[in-house]
Amino acid sequence: DLMQRAQMVQEWFDRDYQPQVELAPGSYELLSALREMGYILGVVSNRTHAFGNELTALGIDSFFDVILAAGEVGYWKPHPQIFWQALAKFSGLRAEECLYVGDNYYADATGSEAAGMVPVLYDPENLYEKSSFRRIRHMGELQCMVRPSIH
Repeated sequence: DLMQRAQMVQEWFDRDYQPQVELAPGSYELLSALREMGYILGVVSNRTHAFGNELTALGIDSFFDVILAAGEVGYWKPHPQIFWQALAKFSGLRAEECLYVGDNYYADATGSEAAGMVPVLYDPENLYEKSSFRRIRHMGELQCMVRPSIH
């Protein structure tokens, strides 16, 4: 029966699923370069609890000016309010001045767009090639997008 199978899958996830957190190739170098260029950086997650310890374990916590878990504010991506909550930490910063990079088409791209930000999809496997959103396949491509032009 379908309901029994669904229950078994849920029980397996609750008991055995251990998500692995890892950086996309080039992330550390990108974050370091963006910080050096003076950009304000934040990370927004649909996690239920604070996750700064995971960022610390990855060695990237010091790059971020704001670290926000959905459970801390009661709004989950793609709801625009979670993006606005992160933005509210910075006086005078407007949504349209912000790039939001994420790997989830619905939660990250449509959510940040609804909040007025400029979405950029991290799409290393080229899953969203027909998307109208800006896409990057490697983190280094983002650095090229934000680097001030040299005249």
